[in-house]
Amino acid sequence: FNESNVEKLLADAKEFNPKTFYPFLFAIVQTGARRSEVAKLKMEDVDLENNQISFKDTKNGESRRLYIPLSLKEIIIK
Repeated sequence: FNESNVEKLLADAKEFNPKTFYPFLFAIVQTGARRSEVAKLKMEDVDLENNQISFKDTKNGESRRLYIPLSLKEIIIK
């Protein structure tokens, strides 16, 4: 996918289902995480104070923490 494809995909997702599918897809795009990793996230995995997401039980069996971009943080807060 190039940038314009991703922008179109996100715009379509936002129109189709702005409350669940769009945030899910946006999180994948912003973090580079796998679908399964984002699907397994719980609110306790999200540290808004330190702007980090913890991915547990990843495909390779290791946990990892990623920075939350401001644009994703704003969506999580909503």
